[in-house]
Amino acid sequence: MALRGVPAALLAVVAGLVPGQPPAPVTPPPAEVLTRSADGYPRDGFGLLAVVRGTVRIAEGCLVIDGGAGPSLVIWPYGTRWLADGSALVLPDGSVLRIGSSVTGGGGHTVAGRRQLRMVADAGTVERVVDCSRRTTKAVSIFNSYGWGPIGQA
Repeated sequence: MALRGVPAALLAVVAGLVPGQPPAPVTPPPAEVLTRSADGYPRDGFGLLAVVRGTVRIAEGCLVIDGGAGPSLVIWPYGTRWLADGSALVLPDGSVLRIGSSVTGGGGHTVAGRRQLRMVADAGTVERVVDCSRRTTKAVSIFNSYGWGPIGQA
């Protein structure tokens, strides 16, 4: 049944199809980005005083930073996300970070325990970190909120 007054090209756009071409495949990101809570340590309040540095990698479907002494799971600043095509991370300041990049920033280190992580992440993120720790490592690196300074790339 044809729709009257609706051009076929408009229907194709609305349907997300281009005539003669298959729809673009949707590739899921290679790992979930685990981020701090929006209400994690406040920008003008307490922050972690260690340095987080290493090479960004993916291990068993989890983002890790390998600083040379072994990998650690990573909790990124709130607002960190994948590019739409899943090829790189976008940091809160808009910087693009590719897998294999070396990074450094303020933050801290802990173990993948619920009690330790509740200070910086919501319950869902805490559970996902604990789940990743079962497949990878118990070590966790946490970047501070961007109010404490950006994450640099080496």
